[in-house]
Amino acid sequence: MKTDLFSYIAGSEGREKIAAVILSSPDKMWSITRVEEATGLPHTMVFRTLDMLKGFGILKVQKINKNDLVFEVVKNSPQTKQLENIVSDSIKRDI
Repeated sequence: MKTDLFSYIAGSEGREKIAAVILSSPDKMWSITRVEEATGLPHTMVFRTLDMLKGFGILKVQKINKNDLVFEVVKNSPQTKQLENIVSDSIKRDI
């Protein structure tokens, strides 16, 4: 069963937080550690969320050495725009 983007992100405050952080600086290349530090969330949650966002086509990944990956937002994709709308709606809901 394939999960839709809205259900995946809206189903968890942590995933919403991760999405908001990476979208706040879409030109930045994000390591898993950097996202962990920015969100205060555990490694496993950050890794799984970034991997799933990669699967949705929102992030692209580069391996920078044997053990480290960096993620970058795919700009101008429909999925990225949809994620921006989901995160924006979430922020409005919390206000």
